Amino acid sequence: MDTPDLGSLDFTEERLYEVNNDIVGFDSTRDGRFLFWFERSPDGRVIPVVNGTAGPSFDAFWDRFERIGRRQRQWLRQMIVESDYKFSMDGCHFAYVGRRRKGCFACIDGVQSRAYEAIRGEPSFDPTGSTSVYVARVDGVNRLVLNGEVQLEYEVVPGLGPAFSPDGSHIAFVARVPGGEAVVLDGKAGPPFVRIAVRINIAPNGRVSYEAALNRKRFRRPERFAFVVDGGIVAQSRSFYARLSPDGRRIYYLDHDSNRWFVDGEPLPEGTKHAEFAPDGRLYTDLEGQAFVDGAPMGVPAWNYGPAFTPDGRHSAWSAKVGEKHVLVRDGEIASDQMDVVLNTVFSPDGTRLAFQAWEGEYPERRFVVVDGIEGPRFDSASLWHFSPDSRHLAYVAEEGGKSFLMLDQTPGPLVDALRWPAASWPWPVAYEFSPDSNHVAAVAILNDRMRPLVDGRLGPTFERLAQPVFQDRAVSFFGCRENAIFRLRATLD
Repeated sequence: MDTPDLGSLDFTEERLYEVNNDIVGFDSTRDGRFLFWFERSPDGRVIPVVNGTAGPSFDAFWDRFERIGRRQRQWLRQMIVESDYKFSMDGCHFAYVGRRRKGCFACIDGVQSRAYEAIRGEPSFDPTGSTSVYVARVDGVNRLVLNGEVQLEYEVVPGLGPAFSPDGSHIAFVARVPGGEAVVLDGKAGPPFVRIAVRINIAPNGRVSYEAALNRKRFRRPERFAFVVDGGIVAQSRSFYARLSPDGRRIYYLDHDSNRWFVDGEPLPEGTKHAEFAPDGRLYTDLEGQAFVDGAPMGVPAWNYGPAFTPDGRHSAWSAKVGEKHVLVRDGEIASDQMDVVLNTVFSPDGTRLAFQAWEGEYPERRFVVVDGIEGPRFDSASLWHFSPDSRHLAYVAEEGGKSFLMLDQTPGPLVDALRWPAASWPWPVAYEFSPDSNHVAAVAILNDRMRPLVDGRLGPTFERLAQPVFQDRAVSFFGCRENAIFRLRATLD
């Protein structure tokens, strides 16, 4: 595909720090408050540096896959875009775990914890980024560490939490208690069960749900599970697909004993294949391949992929199968021609616009993004589409012939080898970033094994490493490393 040559972008460069060792990791937080990198000392140790100040060195980063084979470890790290550090959901805080001969430590925003016997999993943040939490082994017992303080009241069962409510005001985790395991919400333990089986969920209104094993599997006796809401057993079965509605007011589950769907304890009609609640509480169901909402037929086929809803629940969209083809269903009407594949519907933040991916042809199929009913160019691959905060623009990453483009409103940017994925936590968009006013988009491009800023389709100077873009004060900045020095690059935006 021909791409427009928009020329280079003028950056001012400010030399900040000198570097005396090889850099093995380099990044900054989304707000630019923390610039951090990791150096490899001559004796092989890792030296963390935050805003130019070196911290205590350590032997190595903790690796969640260190107990498996090298090739499997490399594959898993690539598949999940694994990094030695992670960000909070807002991108303004970072964390990692390191190892020393005397134990492990966690580091939050550059502050290292005391040494622990072990740390179970990665540190995490609440949705607001204001609270950090991880599980550490203290005197042979797994304990919760909340904002750096060890909580001694409960022995934590790692692996299924901690979990936060959407506003970060509630926290829950699994603890070992007399009689088995219990979910602890805001410091208070619920009833004990043999085992807490599925990750804890906390609704916006504070209701807590999870699945728990009622007995231990012995010989040919199958396990029995309970779906638990606010400490009370709602249903029992050999297995579930169970959830609260998004607002936390209603309960629905698929009972695998009877293969029936239940909503608020009442069975849905036989033949119901799927059920999903919209954010406004309306219930969408798939009955024999036809879509229903709150029990009323919609006159369109049910979803094959989806459904997607706007945050207020007023609008819905999904991919439906018609014969051997797929169509888009939007707000109860078929809204596209028949296509080979339709999937991954995404609404704009204001709910007025819609984008989805479509495929055409047999393998290797051609892929394209459809925005507001208008088909975009065909590519080998298209992914990671997001609308700007004001809903006016759509960006996505496309690949063609082994090269990548950053597409903005269906216009391709320059050919690059790849776009750098920051170690971000979802739902923070990956690979590119819109400015707060939605007028600009920036990314880090990889070209010939070097990195260059990419802003509004124009490339900046070449560096060995670049951190993610930072939008501030009608300008975009990048921190970069080149020739044993750290620079700040800054370009003024119109």
